[in-house]
Amino acid sequence: MFLWLFEYVDPAQRDPKDFRRRPEHFELGKLLGPFECIGRKTYLILFREHKRFFQVHIVLGSKAPSALRERLLISLDTLVIDPIG
Repeated sequence: MFLWLFEYVDPAQRDPKDFRRRPEHFELGKLLGPFECIGRKTYLILFREHKRFFQVHIVLGSKAPSALRERLLISLDTLVIDPIG
């Protein structure tokens, strides 16, 4: 598993409408891409919290067990975002 989370310091780099409020529980959704910066398809999650904008890319190996997916989503669900940054 590979998880890459980064923050857009300047949200003008993307359309703020693309960033929904942080969900109570994250979902992986569909594979998208491939993305130039990673070179393959990823699960892409865009969200905002405390007026901060985040992008997450997730790559899972073909043999990744469902328990790993569950731990990954729990990690995202319990991620604490500082309002100040």
